[in-house]
Amino acid sequence: MICPEGHPAITDRVELPVDDVQILISPAARVVDQLKRQRILDGQYYLSLLDKNGKELCASKEHYDWDAVVKLSAFFRDKAIEQALAWWAKRNL
Repeated sequence: MICPEGHPAITDRVELPVDDVQILISPAARVVDQLKRQRILDGQYYLSLLDKNGKELCASKEHYDWDAVVKLSAFFRDKAIEQALAWWAKRNL
């Protein structure tokens, strides 16, 4: 496209981000003895859903191994917040 003055046209439009839920996988591991650096729950993860601004909407009560948490997170891909929260509530994560 060419503008009325003969230059290539530049459009000025706002592209808003989608309102899909964000998925956060965080480690459940904890240090229980700082002197010995003893850890628990290595290889375990929590799943959280965030809004587009990064505010936590919900977090799993249970921890999962990597394969399980990735499998769970796949259910939320491309889901609007309302849809994701409804799915979460049905499964009582």
